[in-house]
Amino acid sequence: MKRKPKDKLVFGHYLAAFVDLLGQRERLRKLNALPSDPGGPEFEEFIKIIKSTIGAVDDLQSTCKEYFEAFVKRQENSIFNKLPGISNLDKTQIKFQHFSDGIVIYTPLRMGDGYSPVLGVYGALAACGVLILLGLAKKRPVRIGVAIGVSAELRDNELYGKAIADAYEAEAYLAKYPRAVVSNEVVNYLNTYINQKCAEGDIPCMIETQIARACQQMLARDFDGRVIVSYLGDFFRNHLMEKIDKKVYELAYDYVEQQLSEHQKNQNSKLAFRYSILHGYFFEHLGENKSTA
Repeated sequence: MKRKPKDKLVFGHYLAAFVDLLGQRERLRKLNALPSDPGGPEFEEFIKIIKSTIGAVDDLQSTCKEYFEAFVKRQENSIFNKLPGISNLDKTQIKFQHFSDGIVIYTPLRMGDGYSPVLGVYGALAACGVLILLGLAKKRPVRIGVAIGVSAELRDNELYGKAIADAYEAEAYLAKYPRAVVSNEVVNYLNTYINQKCAEGDIPCMIETQIARACQQMLARDFDGRVIVSYLGDFFRNHLMEKIDKKVYELAYDYVEQQLSEHQKNQNSKLAFRYSILHGYFFEHLGENKSTA
């Protein structure tokens, strides 16, 4: 849909999460040419690669769609449902746009009557943790960068600006391996809500403070000092993923161990080092009991 000449771009602060599906480039490099024989082995290999790449992208998009539908409905296990006054402060917008083999999740941080930008941040951070864990369990790992910046929607579900640029840099240059790295601006944004002084009886202010604290509980410092979405932390396991099939943790753990073993065998120092760190994260939170969350 084209933008009309009279339409004005409205710039504001947005939180964006750049989600990159790993391993796609290596698979696509094998598509050097179209197969000449529709019934030959080259054609079968071509179809196999196409199915593996398109299938992975389609699965990522479907997972995002299912998550956002569940978030909008505020499932029964939401920790905010029982907060007095939450029904008057539950307007939020979480959108996503497709980028080839990735997705950008974003939410505007504007204020408004009944609108809660920090609730949008909560939903976006929760989505990042879900995508990381499920990606590992499905052997389709993703890497994520999360940032805040001035941006504008060129049209519906098409964000442009510093939020995406900073989120992309965090994903491409800071995340390094399957994890969700969160910028310092996001941490500072949450601290603003956590440290705000609410007047007596200011229910919206109190609710926003509680939501920001919940967001903070999703985060942790990784080995390099970077702030990450801690999808194996207590808050995720006890609240956001309380009803998830425990088999997911086992599958994700097994995949991490498999990747670590494979890269060690191939003497791939870079990837072996990265997966050893990820393996340490799993062992720290789950120990040797992979099926217990």
